[in-house]
Amino acid sequence: MKGRHNSVISRLKTSQPHVQDLGCICHLVQLATGCGIRAAQSHLLSPSAKRCEIYKEFVDFTDSDHLKLLRYRSTRWLSLLTCIQRVLNQLDALQAYFNSHEEMESVKVRDLASHLRDPIVKTYFLFLSAALKPLSEFNIAFQSEGVQIHRLEEEMCRLMKRILGYLIPARAIVGVPLREVEYGDGHQMADEDLFIGADTKKFMRSAELPVSAEKKIFQ
Repeated sequence: MKGRHNSVISRLKTSQPHVQDLGCICHLVQLATGCGIRAAQSHLLSPSAKRCEIYKEFVDFTDSDHLKLLRYRSTRWLSLLTCIQRVLNQLDALQAYFNSHEEMESVKVRDLASHLRDPIVKTYFLFLSAALKPLSEFNIAFQSEGVQIHRLEEEMCRLMKRILGYLIPARAIVGVPLREVEYGDGHQMADEDLFIGADTKKFMRSAELPVSAEKKIFQ
């Protein structure tokens, strides 16, 4: 499709030299998302039947929903948000499971138990659950079977302004051409005014995180 010689794009350029190859916009958005969050991937549970049955006992004990744990694959662009939401849904059961195995298992399991108890980790997942929604919606729109190229510029500008709205006041965005929006140092909102999602703010208040932890979250 996109090779330098004898491909669709090379043949198009033969007859129309000014054709531009924009690449796959969905792929580009996913790459940007991955670079932005640097999400760590962990194999939380072995797929063995024995471990799965034991885990189900903890799902019942914590009154959690019986849902399958999902493994994130970077090639499945729409899976990241779903995986994050699933971990949040199962967090109580996961904490109980790994806490019960912490002393008898490997260093990796003990590390996972420690991370799952860390309120900063839950804060991070709650934030991602809110922040990734516009990116997921954009990706879904452009994976449509219908022609969407005519919407690209408008939707890209809308997406970028939504993300900028997490960081800077609305008055600096509304009615301002995207290229003229000022977002660098001195223009961003204070930490307490940044968009991090309603559930994230609610959890941070209830968890009564120390000042040092809040500073780490907003770094």
